[in-house]
Amino acid sequence: MKGKGQRAEGTGQAANRAAHIAAALLAVVLATGAAGAETIDRVLAVAGGQVIMLSDVTAALDLGLVSDEGSADRIGAVLTKLIDRALVLVEVNRRPDEDLTAWYVTFGQAF
Repeated sequence: MKGKGQRAEGTGQAANRAAHIAAALLAVVLATGAAGAETIDRVLAVAGGQVIMLSDVTAALDLGLVSDEGSADRIGAVLTKLIDRALVLVEVNRRPDEDLTAWYVTFGQAF
């Protein structure tokens, strides 16, 4: 005779088996979804509040906007220039009334 609050013996095992099956199905679904994922672009840096993506770097290279100067790490060289450019633009916008001509003559040639 079963007391109050007790389950039949098979009920606990059936629930346990159902939980294992559900966990296995979830693992299969997650693994299948991850295998089908494709990286479209990558965030390489955030400079001055501007996000610089891998596609930005390759576009700057392809369009000839920035030179890699024969660097072994082409992406890194162009990324450094784009970061510098973003920071310069932040500084220029921060000081709109100042004459930055002398500064541009010194540093602006790199851009």
